[in-house]
Amino acid sequence: MCSNFNIKNTHVPDKVYAYMIQAFHMLYVLISCQRGDVVSMELFDDLGVNREENTVEAIQIKSVTSENNPVSNKSIDLWKTLYNWLMGVKNEEIPLEKTLFTLFITVNKSGDVVKAFNESKNNTEALNAWEETKELFFDGDTIKKKIPDAYKTYVETFFAEDNKTISVKIIESFCLKTCKQNYSDFVKDEARKLHIPSDIFSEVFKALLGWINLKIADCVESKKNILIKFDDFEKELSALYREYNQKYSLRSVTVQPSNGKIEEELSERKKYIEQLELIDAEYEDVLEAINDFLVAAGDRVRWGLDGKVSVQQIEEYEQSLLRHWKNKKRINDIECDKYEEKTAGKYLYAKCVDSKVDMETCSVPASFYNGCLHALSDTLKIGWHPKYIEIFEEKNYSGKSK
Repeated sequence: MCSNFNIKNTHVPDKVYAYMIQAFHMLYVLISCQRGDVVSMELFDDLGVNREENTVEAIQIKSVTSENNPVSNKSIDLWKTLYNWLMGVKNEEIPLEKTLFTLFITVNKSGDVVKAFNESKNNTEALNAWEETKELFFDGDTIKKKIPDAYKTYVETFFAEDNKTISVKIIESFCLKTCKQNYSDFVKDEARKLHIPSDIFSEVFKALLGWINLKIADCVESKKNILIKFDDFEKELSALYREYNQKYSLRSVTVQPSNGKIEEELSERKKYIEQLELIDAEYEDVLEAINDFLVAAGDRVRWGLDGKVSVQQIEEYEQSLLRHWKNKKRINDIECDKYEEKTAGKYLYAKCVDSKVDMETCSVPASFYNGCLHALSDTLKIGWHPKYIEIFEEKNYSGKSK
């Protein structure tokens, strides 16, 4: 049995937890953002926010799975964070005058130093906090007390006289945030500010986390900076809300195509048009099909951009249409067994366009339903003529019905 194996524990739970915290915290930060804001990961800090009003927030996250205090007066994590911020400013990676420096820890702990820094709201208070804290490590400007090597460089740099202006400004703009409960519950409570109905909250919350993780993975795999725009987050939230909420009606937002556009589409001889010609469809039916095809294509794009439907919803809807067509075809094959092939195709087409399939979570216009049918026929996933596949596979197919 596994319990008899003497296996060395190679797991690194703290590191796994730290990564999970960053993804969770990205959601936490996005919740409080506004349109135009952009949240980054591992760009100029653990997380960063570039706000529409040209301000910046640099966020250091300290995840704690033990009883350690990451913000005690002599914490390595604390002084390393302050040092990193200072060096970020000196290297012109972080704009000093426009940045809020936030330290977030996943436990409810504090210390004299961070308390004094957090309570400093202006330059005078920040200067006093800098001078009083310096006395913890220096007996004077040049005589140092015993400082452990682990954070000696960080402390010396932060209290160097030539770095004083930057250090004081960091203190003035410093913000400590703590977590008084289980961290995942903390983020869930923050997410309730999105006013998601309780009956779908859990599904939407998990879907948002999944979306963020996919965005992160996509950026990493494509070697791009990890950035999520609040505008994209808002659209995804809107789409998920509608997807999990009660069924509602989508309205077409696409302008009806002009006669010129319809004639242009007709002249391109697309497969969905040829499919109708195979069954000798009426000219008016072909024009109507072109209209629905173009309107549905426009609605798919607009609804997606507006966050009204997600990519997953569209894919699931196409699968529903395929099942619907297959069922209609089975019935048609039985009922029209003795009919001529073109006639059987007309019956199948009439049965399909005479019905309608809605998305699972919302009702769609008839033009969208029909347009999506024609989009599937354009890729030959469905068809009307009983032998449409064989006909299109013929090398010299001319587009004429056979």
